[in-house]
Parts: sequence; structure tokens; C-alpha cells
Amino acid sequence: MSWSPTLDDGQPAYLALADAIARDVRRGKLAAGERLPTQRALAGRLGITPGTVARAYLEAERRGLTRAHVGRGAFVRGDGVDAAQADGWLERGLAPESVVDLSLNHPPTGPESGVDTALAEVLSEIASGGGLDALLRLQPARGTARHREIGARWLSERAPDTDPERLVVCSGGQHALAVALGALCRRGDVLLTETLTYPGVLTLAQQLGLQVRAVAQDEYGLRPDALREACARYRPQALYCIPTLQNPTTAVMPAARRDEVAQVLREADVPLVEDDVYGPLFGPEVEPISTRLPELGHLVVNAGKSLAPGLRVGFLHAPRARLPELERLVRDNGWSVAPLMVELVSRWIDDGTAARVTERRRTEAASRIELARRTLGDWSLAAHPRGFHLWLALPDPWNARDFVAAAAERGVRLAPTEAFVAGGPVPRRVRLCLGREPSMESLRGGLERLAGLLSGQ
Repeated sequence: MSWSPTLDDGQPAYLALADAIARDVRRGKLAAGERLPTQRALAGRLGITPGTVARAYLEAERRGLTRAHVGRGAFVRGDGVDAAQADGWLERGLAPESVVDLSLNHPPTGPESGVDTALAEVLSEIASGGGLDALLRLQPARGTARHREIGARWLSERAPDTDPERLVVCSGGQHALAVALGALCRRGDVLLTETLTYPGVLTLAQQLGLQVRAVAQDEYGLRPDALREACARYRPQALYCIPTLQNPTTAVMPAARRDEVAQVLREADVPLVEDDVYGPLFGPEVEPISTRLPELGHLVVNAGKSLAPGLRVGFLHAPRARLPELERLVRDNGWSVAPLMVELVSRWIDDGTAARVTERRRTEAASRIELARRTLGDWSLAAHPRGFHLWLALPDPWNARDFVAAAAERGVRLAPTEAFVAGGPVPRRVRLCLGREPSMESLRGGLERLAGLLSGQ
């Protein structure tokens, strides 16, 4: 691209460039999903060093303006806002009224969900129960035995052989992924993922210095034949995948294919990091792949996708041989999860609140998916009634980047499709997340704006 910003004097050049990125994102000169110039190209254009540009790009990423992808460059994030705006929205717990946010994938948090009432009840119970001093102390790195026992019961609804002695309590799913990948991989190692995958794992791979190689997928998820070929070709250190309610495609891998994937990994002796954060929403109908691989499977589950996004509690079920390294990494990266948070989630699991909230989430997800199907009409989309996201195909002449930018102009925020691409071309599709909007009315309004855009209105 030919973007050439004007830098303000009076401050270090890297800060001036980061400010210019923020300014042009805010003004719409840099659209969501747009790729920034290479560091060398922009340095030549502005008369500064490539190192200065690299530092500015890191600062822009720190502010949440951009996202870097190994081998592909830096891209403007889908939220398209500067840090001050983002902080203001977080403080108020909402986006401006004119903006409908379909970019982040989590369940609703409004009063209708009942989660706020449940939160008030459990906090009152904790406060009146005594023993609060225990919640002010550092916990064991893997979590207390009680919390691991309760977490294992929760996971066992989908993974019957969950062993509390093999469980690590983490500060959310992203922390669990970071710990698992940190234990399995070293800088320069190859990590396999689906062709389209969770952007957060691509960020982790970049931070860890891993080489990401994409494995082909279809409407049922990761293809076993492509996985076998990739294992032979790249000799990977691990596979990361999302077999249940895949992000962004919504695919659910059938049991027979899970058997095939497990067999390929067993033969190649490749560890699996299985992201099952949507598993509690989906239910127990299909067991995780990791249950078939006790010596290779690392199963990640969190409370944020089924209960509430602010509950930063996750669980990592791992092979016994990996536990010492996982424990060390948890200590090195924050010591342990916040005791009050994990106590809250554990009580919800123990008294049945988690199960009741999850069931309400499933009902809400089905209603929102049905609303999307009605509102978007005949436009092709992939969705599952127990998930809060869908994968929308774009008609001619739209490409993903232009559609995301046009949606932003109409006040609908979408994640850039480029963020999901681990390899290959960017598909002509966009992910719509239906859970962040607090009400069905606001969600309907955003979907109607997109329907008008698709229809050329």
C-alpha cells in the first residue's frame, strides 16, 4: 500500500509514527484489515530507519491498533479504534450507541442473562462464609486440590476420564494455551494449525518464535489426510486445533474423524493442543480428541465462552509427564490464577449454577442464530445453534477487507478475516459474533445494516 503519514515533531519518531497510525485509523484512512507497508518500504518513504518503524509497529500493536502475523506483515485490527476510545468503552461496559459490535465472540452479559444475579449471590456467600484470608494468599501454581477436583468434574461432562491430578488451573483459555505451547515448543519449532484458526494462537506463535504451517480443512474441520502429509513434511512439535464449534468456521468434527486425527497424531508422535473453549456450550455429544490421546493430548477449557467473558479462569488437562514444566511456566507467568476468581467459578460448578447458566446460554445462542438466519435471508452462512458466531459467505463483488470496511462505515464492527488466516488466500467470508450485543434489538439492528449492505441498499 502507499500510505505515507505525516509525523508530528517534538517527540521520538517511533511514537510519532504510532500516533499517526492511531490518527489515521480513527479518521478512516486506514481501514480494518488493511495491511501496513513493510518496515523497509515505510522507512524509505519517511526517511527513518527500519528499526524505528519496527518499534512504532510494536507500539501500535501494544495499543491494540494493529496485529502482526509472521511472514505476512502488520494489519489494522477490526475494532479500528484508538486506545483512548477503547478504554472509555471498557469503563462504561459498552460501545457507543451507534456502533453494533459483532467482532468479539463471547456470550451476552446483560441483565437478561441472569449472570449478574448469580454473581451477587456467590459473592455474598463467599463474604459471609469466613476464611477470606485464604483468598488473599498465593495459591499453588497448578491450583488447589479442591479447585482441581471441581474443575475435573466440570470437564468430565465432555471428557469422562479427566483426572484432577493432571489438571492445571489457569487465568483463562489464552493463558492455558500459552502455558501448553511454551511447554511443548521452542523457538523455531513448527506448529500446525487449521488453515483458518483462532487469531490468538497466531499471536502466541509469533511471541514464541514458532513457524506456523497450515493444514487444510473442510466443512467437518481438519482433514486427516492433510494432517498426515503435514506431519511427514514439517515434522511439527505440536498441532493446535478447534474441533468443536471451530473458530471462525463453526465446524464440528464428527467422532469418526476425531478417531482418524488421533490415529495420525499417535503414529507421528505429535502432541495435540486442543482448544475446547466452546465445548461446554456444545455439550457432551462428541468427546474431545484428547480423550483418545492420554500421552499426547492437552485439553484447554475456559469459563469465559460459556459463563461470562470476565471470568478469567481456564483449565488445562495434560499428560502427567508434562506437569512439572507446565507448573514452572505458570509460576514464571504470574504464579497462579487469582484465588477469588477461581473460587467463584468453582462454587458455580459445585452448586449447579454453571450448568444452569450454560443451558440458558444454549437457548440464547439458538435464538440469536435463528434471528441471524431470518434477518440475513438467503445469504449463505455456516452456523450451529449452540454457538454464538457464524461464518458468512460474501456475494460478488465483495472481498472480506472491503466488506469489513464498509460495515464499519455503517456502524457495524467486524473482525478482519485476515486475522484468522494461518496460510493460503483470504476467503470471501466474514465472521459475525452474535453474543456481545446485550439485547436482541441491538443485534437485529446490526444484522439489518449488514443485510442492506449485502443487497446493495
